[in-house]
Amino acid sequence: MFLELCCTCNKKRVQCLLILSLFSLLVYSTSDFKARMPANIVDDAHKDKHASTVAPQKVRAVILVLASATNSLDRFHKRVWEAYMNKMNTNDQQIFAVHFVYGGGSGMTDACKKDYDLWYPSVPDSYPVRFQKVKNALVDIDGMYIYDFLVRTNLSTFWILQKLLEHLNELPTELCYEGDGPLPPGQPKFYLSGTDTIVNSYMVKELIKKQNLLNYGLPEDATMGSFFHGIMGAPFRDSNMRFLEDFTSQDEQKLQDAIAGALDRNQNHFRVKNIRNDNREEIDGWILTKLLNHYYNETVTSIENDDLVSC
Repeated sequence: MFLELCCTCNKKRVQCLLILSLFSLLVYSTSDFKARMPANIVDDAHKDKHASTVAPQKVRAVILVLASATNSLDRFHKRVWEAYMNKMNTNDQQIFAVHFVYGGGSGMTDACKKDYDLWYPSVPDSYPVRFQKVKNALVDIDGMYIYDFLVRTNLSTFWILQKLLEHLNELPTELCYEGDGPLPPGQPKFYLSGTDTIVNSYMVKELIKKQNLLNYGLPEDATMGSFFHGIMGAPFRDSNMRFLEDFTSQDEQKLQDAIAGALDRNQNHFRVKNIRNDNREEIDGWILTKLLNHYYNETVTSIENDDLVSC
């Protein structure tokens, strides 16, 4: 159509050829630029699934929980989260917005997906976790909320939300990069663990804006660290996490000592992952049940009755 217009115009032939040349150059430049961009930046199809047409909601922090639903322990962890994740929120004010992030092959299904689940089936689940899944979630939540902090965490991290809120008030409003670490062990350290990462919202916006600088070949927490610490220059801040990873039985006294120790050290979260134990489901399930009842006076369907829970 453009060629027909040029050929039928009354302008001089040289003017017509000039217009055609400029048009061709524009088309070539645009397609060449797209071809040189990483596929993970060009493909924004995930936005269609989670894009919101409502105005962004103001919250103190968005909490992204990397999740899967492939076994009964994963599903139990989520039930525990769901039992306490809205405890700080009221009808008039939402303090924390919690979203669970799933990839393809994570066990998530259309029937089980809830409003607060972010599911990216085109990004295969893996360990270490691919940054693409996390990047998709960051882009989506950044359009859904006006927030001060992002908390990037896992199913196996148990938070005391009141203490987390108090802790956020103590954090810097610029270049806050907090988490367990620094990592990797025994090498030049450049990132913090994704079990409990906390950053300012503007740092997330910078990461999204400059995503062409990111190393997508690293584990997701290392990718973020290479940007937040390596490029933005944010110093490491220790997260002061309490580890509950060496239980071999349902030791009531040991757990009460750990809770008392967390209070003494003003710790606001626990890492519950007894991976060296053959009966991890039993031990972790028991610990989570005790923590949920102690801090929130809540109970959930036990892990032994997982088959009674549809999702």
